[in-house]
Amino acid sequence: MMRRNEYGTKLVLAATAFALDISRELSADEMNVLGAFLNVVGDQLSLMAASEVSEPLFGQNGNGKDGG
Repeated sequence: MMRRNEYGTKLVLAATAFALDISRELSADEMNVLGAFLNVVGDQLSLMAASEVSEPLFGQNGNGKDGG
């Protein structure tokens, strides 16, 4: 079984290798645009995950636990 920090380390290394690989084919401007795009994608994924975790607290209409 893999400990959490080992998994995190492998993710960081994989992300670094991926970034180095794709950067070879991109200009500085293209890297900047792609980096900004991927930041937005990551932010949206985090927001969607957070909203799923928070859903029981806020209910479907967003007005609190009691829904009113």
